[in-house]
Amino acid sequence: MKKLREIVKDAYKCDGLVFQFEELDASDKWLGITHNSQYTIKQQVNNVYTDEGIIEEAMNRLSIGEDNPNDKDYIKENRQLRKFLKKYKG
Repeated sequence: MKKLREIVKDAYKCDGLVFQFEELDASDKWLGITHNSQYTIKQQVNNVYTDEGIIEEAMNRLSIGEDNPNDKDYIKENRQLRKFLKKYKG
């Protein structure tokens, strides 16, 4: 198993990305990610997502959050995602 990339570790500090990977992607078996694997979801994300793909997911989650500016959960997620994107998108 490959060592976890820094971007994956940082993505897992963002509640919105954790939800995306652990709930949505695993349920839909997106990119082959599944709960029925010998690897954790985090390890699978590390293996199948490119850095650009993770950044795109973060931008998508931020867009959803910005459409819900009064939702307390999204306020926290948006703050986390902006910090993540500032580091990785530049």
